[in-house]
Amino acid sequence: MDVNECKEHKPCDQTCYNTEGSYYCTCREGFMLQSDRQSCKKIDEANDLATEARDMENDLDVDYDSLDIRLRKLEQMMASRDDRQELNKKVQYTMEAVSVLKSQVARLVRTSG
Repeated sequence: MDVNECKEHKPCDQTCYNTEGSYYCTCREGFMLQSDRQSCKKIDEANDLATEARDMENDLDVDYDSLDIRLRKLEQMMASRDDRQELNKKVQYTMEAVSVLKSQVARLVRTSG
């Protein structure tokens, strides 16, 4: 019986993936997995999109303008990802349509020749 270490022990700093008999950790964009294979650290301290919860944990003087700017950037990133997903769907649909047309043309060539 497999134990879900991710749920039971929460060993990872950011993202945990349970596997049969084990688990592995990954980090969000802007972070790098450390040698302990569980902790994540910012790659670039100047990257304002990579925010660790502990960065704001005991911060009583919250800079709401900065948080608002970060939130807008994240929203823009998510919107562009949605656009890419929609574009990928359209490309897939077009490729399927081209494939269908290609087989129809091949069939016409065979029957007319």
